[in-house]
Amino acid sequence: MKDRAMLGTGAAAVLLLSAVVGVLAMQDSATDPFIGHALASSADTMAHVHAAHANHNSHMHGAMAEATPAPSAAPIAVAKSADGAATQYTCPMHANILLSKAGSCPICGMRLVKVGVQQSMQEQAAGMASAAAPVTIDVADSVYRQLGVAVEVISHQALKPVIQTYAVLESDQGRATTATPKFEGWVKRLGVSAVGEKVRRGQVLYDFYSAEAQQRQRDYIDLLTRRDSLTSGGMSATAGQNNMLTSVAREIVRMRDRLHEAEIPNAVIDRLESERRITEVIPVTALADGVVSAINVRVGGTAGPNQPVLTYSDPRGTSVTVTLYPDQLPQLANGGQLTITSDALPGWRARTALRVGAAEVDPVTRRARVRVPLQQVPATLVAGTVLQASIEVRGNTGLAAPRDAVLRTGHGNFVMVSLGNGRFAPTEVQLGKEDAERVEITDGLEDGAAIAVNGQFLLGAEASLAATRRRMSGGATAKDVL
Repeated sequence: MKDRAMLGTGAAAVLLLSAVVGVLAMQDSATDPFIGHALASSADTMAHVHAAHANHNSHMHGAMAEATPAPSAAPIAVAKSADGAATQYTCPMHANILLSKAGSCPICGMRLVKVGVQQSMQEQAAGMASAAAPVTIDVADSVYRQLGVAVEVISHQALKPVIQTYAVLESDQGRATTATPKFEGWVKRLGVSAVGEKVRRGQVLYDFYSAEAQQRQRDYIDLLTRRDSLTSGGMSATAGQNNMLTSVAREIVRMRDRLHEAEIPNAVIDRLESERRITEVIPVTALADGVVSAINVRVGGTAGPNQPVLTYSDPRGTSVTVTLYPDQLPQLANGGQLTITSDALPGWRARTALRVGAAEVDPVTRRARVRVPLQQVPATLVAGTVLQASIEVRGNTGLAAPRDAVLRTGHGNFVMVSLGNGRFAPTEVQLGKEDAERVEITDGLEDGAAIAVNGQFLLGAEASLAATRRRMSGGATAKDVL
């Protein structure tokens, strides 16, 4: 071994010296013949030395061939033990080197590292089957009690789904009254200031100025004056005068009816008949009790038959607009029971039937709106109030599990199925209708399955860790991790 080391060192020195001599020979031989001749002689001498070293090295390699296997591109055969498995070692830089014992790489001299245990074909098949099997968690009895795990056997039960949403109180448009002037003019004064304000029957809603209304009053005064002139004579009237008086009386009746149809107050008409004076600004009063739901014209604005001033409605007749999502409408195809409550009135609630046949879907918000008539609404609740709505859907009977037992993840919905003896396995399920306590299982479980209903989140975390370990070993899929 000492001779081998010395020969290796000498060979390296010879190679280095020969390379230097070659370079110098190429550079200086052309300029100085004497130097070129000397370098050439030195090169010949080094060539003889290199040849001798190569000859000696070949004898040494031949002697060592039986002791050290020669490196090759193909993996080196590995001896197996009696049980069919052997520990393998490889070079980090040369993966084709596989040896049965630790040592150094015959190519680069690096230390070999352990690969592992080579499995037989039967063991590999068993490993693949284990990788395809679902993740299971084994829980010891002591840990089982500490986690507080509870198991429940699921069965078919009647579900009563409930949809929680909100509703907005609105005035019933069927009982709304619109204050619209019958003449062209403009509003001099408003008797109400805001939407939601209550009005009483006979209360002045607005003062209206109209030249056309003044002309109607003058026409009525003219008829009254003409009648007075026909009846002012002290002598008995002739037949012709009687006919004229009858005709004027008929015109007065017609004109009075027209003034009433134009919603001229009786006080204005009585003033025309008693004082023969017109009223320039006509007060318009409310015909019934109600709540103002819209104000369309403000002071100074023009109004007429095509431009209403305001709208008020009977507070006893109201409705609510319930907001739903489009995917909730199929659940209400057979109707449901609507319950309305308010945080402002803790003891009040209203119940009515809900029909979604006239539902409208807003194209912007993509939400459905259903208008439902509502009776006996407290006076303290005004239009626009937001209320709580609870809809009891007509349910059915199905395989039901507690809602808290379902682990809802981004990869799906899972439950922890009990396999007995403290073993659990995460199982993916498909969900259906839900009520306040239970959810329908449409696929993934069968009647009589035992699932964890308490402590399932801790079991799910352990399942995630187990799946992570399997995934690192190449045996888990994406859905193994909850």
